[in-house]
Order: sequence, then structure tokens, then C-alpha cells
Amino acid sequence: MRWKPSAWISDTLNALLVRAVGIVLVFVSTMVLAGILGPAEYGTYSTALGLAMLLATLAPLGTDRILSQTLACRIKEDSPEHNEPGNSDSAKAIAVAYQCTIISMGFLLTLLIAFAVLSSLAGMSSAWTATTLSAAIILVPLTLSYLRQWTAMPIIGTSRAMLAEQTLLPAAVISVVLISNIFGWKFSALSMAAIYATGSGLIFAGSISFGRLRDLHLTALKLASGISRDDVFTMLRRGLPLVAVSIGAVASQSTLPMAIAAGCGFENAACFALAIPYATLPAVPLGVLGLSLIPRCARLYARGEISEANHCVRSAATLTFWSAFVVAAGVWLMSPQLIHVLGPQYQAVVHVMPVLLIATLIDCLTGPTVPVMQTMGLQHFYACAFIGHWPLQLILVVILGGFWGLTGAAAGYLVSRSLWNLLVVIQIYRSPGLLMLPYLNPLQASVTNHSSLLSDLSAVAAKARTA
Repeated sequence: MRWKPSAWISDTLNALLVRAVGIVLVFVSTMVLAGILGPAEYGTYSTALGLAMLLATLAPLGTDRILSQTLACRIKEDSPEHNEPGNSDSAKAIAVAYQCTIISMGFLLTLLIAFAVLSSLAGMSSAWTATTLSAAIILVPLTLSYLRQWTAMPIIGTSRAMLAEQTLLPAAVISVVLISNIFGWKFSALSMAAIYATGSGLIFAGSISFGRLRDLHLTALKLASGISRDDVFTMLRRGLPLVAVSIGAVASQSTLPMAIAAGCGFENAACFALAIPYATLPAVPLGVLGLSLIPRCARLYARGEISEANHCVRSAATLTFWSAFVVAAGVWLMSPQLIHVLGPQYQAVVHVMPVLLIATLIDCLTGPTVPVMQTMGLQHFYACAFIGHWPLQLILVVILGGFWGLTGAAAGYLVSRSLWNLLVVIQIYRSPGLLMLPYLNPLQASVTNHSSLLSDLSAVAAKARTA
């Protein structure tokens, strides 16, 4: 079967649809949990979930990205022999990646449990002990779920790979919580962590029990005993340079509740965890174009077509900024209504919304910077910039949050995002010479003969409407 250029676009659109449904379910689940748990317990739970997400992304040490690339090369639609589910090369790559991940995950889990025990013995706040234990409960199933997604994407497509975690998991959490609440059962951060971990574990087990994923995982299990130390070290050496890229976006977001809890308490962390999903809604178009522009940026850079690449990214920045501006205005106007949904104990959510929305607009102002850095030889710069920016962001949030509460923490987040985008724009302008800013005249963001992406997307959308 010959590969068609629109295939990846169709998969991207389906993945975005899945993601949109997932966003709605996440919003519903956060509102339900915030109302049932209360600010203190919800702050503990959201902080623990953020910590678990960061460690689950870190645990594979970049081998999940290497595995996905390897499977994408070995499992091809035009090569029936590579489509064989029991292909030993693909199964061996899966076995090596799981072994690397399990070793790293065991080390991280030991650290979490040790910290929980020591914090309890040292008389630290019980909330921090509960946070660490909750993160430890979630870590194992969440790590395995993330690795399964990276395994599944080149095999069954992005949309199908992320469907269960994006839709079934939040839907299951909502259902269990609502049913339990009807019977009058009380929840804590620890019990919610157990529910989330159970759901994630069941989805992982169920999703590798069918079709090609089942056969590949069974073969990988048979090959696991024959994996040598050299195989593990070889994949780790290839994966480690990708660690900064893999945890970058996750680390910036998931560690913020922890920083806010340290700076101004778990109740403020709960308010921030509720506010940030609404504040980042304007950035959804940026994510859409970012996914679509990765292969196009790579092609234009490889051909040396810098002027075409410049027009492409500036058009994307123009589209994302103005669409983000419209969405941000709507979110700001609707934010006072959140108090009626969440309750008066979350009044601070409305107060910090303007600051967080400005931070999101600054991110959208510079357009798809991450795809440009990933595809145009700036991976090393990205890693170095992230290593410097991430601690600075946490320091600003903790210090300003300690002085001015949640508003100060939000201001620290705004300052850090502004510095990050300024640094990135300057570096991308220096090399490879692209100006990552929108056109002053939005009409300049037109579709030219060089920009086939939007026309391809339109064709796929038209085909979907007529189907």
C-alpha cells in the first residue's frame, strides 16, 4: 500500500479531535474533584499528579523517543514483512526500552518512598508526605501508559494510541468519583491517587491485549531474558540527548503546583492548578500548527529554503496570536462565572486569570518555536536554555509567591515565560535566521504556492464533510 501525503494529516486531525474531547473531560474532572476534595486536598492531589507526570516522562530517559523512531522505520506500510506483528527486531527494541524504563522507574520510586518516610520522621507537613506517597502510587502505571503510547503511535497511529488515556481515563475517574459521592464516601489525595493509578493500570493492561500491540509485547516478553547490558547502554546513549526535549514542556507546567505549594501553600496550588488549564486554552491553535509544521519545517530547512520557512513560521505566528487573542478575550470575560461552578473558596482563580492569559499570549506571539528548534539544528540550544530557564522559573514563582501570594506566583510565571520567549526569538533569528514574530499586517499571513499545508488540511476537512 502506497503512503499518501494526506495520511499523516488525517491522523493529526483525528488526534486533535481526541485531544479536544480529552480537554473537555479533563475540565469536567478537575471541577468535580475540586468541589469534592476541597482546596487543601485538591492542592495536594494536583501537586502529586504533576510530580508523577514529570517523573513518568523522565523515567524512560529518552528511550521512548528512540523506540518510536525505531518502530516508525521498521514498520512500514509498503513493507509487508515489517508489518508482521511478531517482528523480532521491533519486539527487541520494545523489550530494551521497557527494561531501561523499569530500571530508572525503580530508582525514582525508591527516592519517592524514601523521601516520604524521611519527611514523616522529620516532622514535616503531612501534606508533603501525602503528596510524595500519592506520586509514588501513580508513578508506575502512568510511566507504563506513557511508554505504551510512544510504542503504539508508529504502529496504530497517534489518534488511536492516545485515545484511551485522553478519554477513557478521565471519564472513568469522573464516574467513580460521582458514584462514590452518591454513597457518601469521603475522598483524600491518597485515595484519588489510588483511583487514578488503578484506572491507568487497567487501561495499560487492556490496550496491549489486542491486535499488533499484543503480539509485539508477547514477543518482547519472550526476548526480555536475552537482552544484554550492551543493548541497554546503547539505547540509553541514544536516548539521553533527548531527555531535555522530552521533559521540557511537562517540567515547566507540572512542577509549578509544587513551587506554588512551597511558596504560598497547597490551597493556592489548588487554585493555580484550576486556573492554568483555562488560561492555556488560547494556546490550543499553537499546538495544532506546531504538530503540523514539524515535517514542513524539516523539509524547508533541508532544502535551504529559508525565506519560505520564514514566511511559513511567521504566518503560523500571525494565525496563532490573533486566534489566541480572541480566545483569551472570551476566557477573560467568562472567568467570573467560574466562581459559580467551583465555589467561593476558589475566588483566587479569577484574580490570577489575566496574568496567566498574558503569559499564554506571549507564548503564542512567538509562534511555533519548538518545532523550529527541533528540526533546524537547535536541539542543543533548546536543552541548554531549558536547563537554565526551568530553575529560574521555579525560583521566581517561589520567591514572588512568598511575598504576594498566588498573584505574585503568577507574576513570576509571566516574567519567566517572557524571558524564555525573548531568548528563543533572539537565538532563532541569529541562526537559522527566522523572525519568530507575527506580521504587523495579518493579511500577509497568506497561503502561497510554498504553503501547501493549509490547503492539504482544507482538502482533508472537505473530504470528511462529504463522507
